[in-house]
Amino acid sequence: MKKNLSIFLCLIIVISLFGCNNTSAEVESNTPTEEILNNISNVTEKSSGVIYDTVPPPKSISLDSPKDELSQMREILYCADKELLEKALLSWGCYTTEELLTFLDVVDSISYIDALDGDITWISYQKYVDYGILYITTTAENGDWLRLTYMIGLENPSYWVYEKVKQATSNVISNSVRSEDNRVSLHSEVRKKHPVYPGQYVEWVGFVDRIGVEILYYASNISGINSNSLLASLTISSLTQTTPVAPELMEQISEGMTYKEVKEIIGALQKDISSENIVFEYYLSDGRTAQIEFQKLNENDDLNDFTVKSITIE
Repeated sequence: MKKNLSIFLCLIIVISLFGCNNTSAEVESNTPTEEILNNISNVTEKSSGVIYDTVPPPKSISLDSPKDELSQMREILYCADKELLEKALLSWGCYTTEELLTFLDVVDSISYIDALDGDITWISYQKYVDYGILYITTTAENGDWLRLTYMIGLENPSYWVYEKVKQATSNVISNSVRSEDNRVSLHSEVRKKHPVYPGQYVEWVGFVDRIGVEILYYASNISGINSNSLLASLTISSLTQTTPVAPELMEQISEGMTYKEVKEIIGALQKDISSENIVFEYYLSDGRTAQIEFQKLNENDDLNDFTVKSITIE
């Protein structure tokens, strides 16, 4: 009896171990990998919250009020209060100023496709191991919206576009179309009813300055929206150029003014263009660019205490 019981227990242990090994193997075989092009169709606007075994979740920064938050991000980099700086970084999903600088560099360097008259209402950046995804949504007063999805840092953006075009169903264009300056090319156009909202959408896949991009245009009526109309209406600019400063306001700035006084006249800083000196760049509504160099007189001075050292307008 004891012998039979021992054999029975051994069998249970062997079966249990065998079952555990099978489970582990099954999980391992289904674990997502860093094959970008195989997983690209599963990328969505919002993080799914899934924690993978081998692939770390992306680092994500999202702005629901981009105009104000971008200015706050730039200003916080000059904050002398370390505790306040850490709290601000964490509120945006950052742990270091380097992560914040990386995000701002992406935003500043991207070729923004301005194809809808409206306000930028959402910016999100998801940083994976070796590439990133930048989303920019512009919303018009009538409720129409345009979402741009940029694939940042792909090793082979052409292959990504090829795969996306191949996946597109009911593609209405057979040949790619390009803007006059060749900076934007569209290789597929899909027109569908939106699965959630009452309107319809047009979705394009292509390139902007050699970066793979997906453009989704939602409207209550898309009858007049197509590849040619999009290319004819769009302009390409920097996101920092969406709030130009009137030249007459810039003329009110003089040497010795504090940043706080400058901000009250022309608004928050738009872009820091120097790694050595404190030089902020502003875009003027007449097409010119103004550079204001500030100086920090005391080590503990905060940004509001910085004073204007020089002004250059070109």
